[in-house]
Amino acid sequence: NKYEQFKAKWAEQSAWANVALQESSVNKQRGQELLLLRKAHLTVRRAALATLIQNEQRGYEQEFQRKGMAVYKDMYQLDPQCTPLDLYR
Repeated sequence: NKYEQFKAKWAEQSAWANVALQESSVNKQRGQELLLLRKAHLTVRRAALATLIQNEQRGYEQEFQRKGMAVYKDMYQLDPQCTPLDLYR
């Protein structure tokens, strides 16, 4: 009778241990998946930010070039001897 109780208790404990082990491995897998998702999300955000910065920089460069050309044209109309280097002096 005691042996039967021992066997039943042991079977129950090993079943609970198996459940805990499965839950642990599932949680580990979920953690790894979340980590990969976070990394992918950060990579996408970093790429999007780089693209935004690049576009903004291109816009600034174009605006600078347009304004620089306009200033150069104005100076050239005032003084035909004016060169682009005179803008930096």
